[in-house]
Amino acid sequence: MHLLGVAKSGYLLEHNHAFYPLVPLATRALARLPLGCDARTRLVLAGAALSHASFLGAVSVFESLSRTVLTSPGAARTATLLFVLQPAAVFTLAPYSPSPY
Repeated sequence: MHLLGVAKSGYLLEHNHAFYPLVPLATRALARLPLGCDARTRLVLAGAALSHASFLGAVSVFESLSRTVLTSPGAARTATLLFVLQPAAVFTLAPYSPSPY
């Protein structure tokens, strides 16, 4: 939740500098959309939406690259499925910085 703290209040603590400014700025911008909930919930939803959209973009690029490199649609589909189902995928879906980068 450090990333959301940076999006909400800025770089207040030294360990917050681990996050590049683009993700917190984009999260803060998305959190300004009127959703009918409190500010913290909007911040969490905006961070999750940004991470999910970034992951979907990564899946699309990975699938396209797999088709080019593997030259087999079946192998590309399998590789993409394994990319989506990998254990580390939880980090790409959380409101955290790995997915957008």
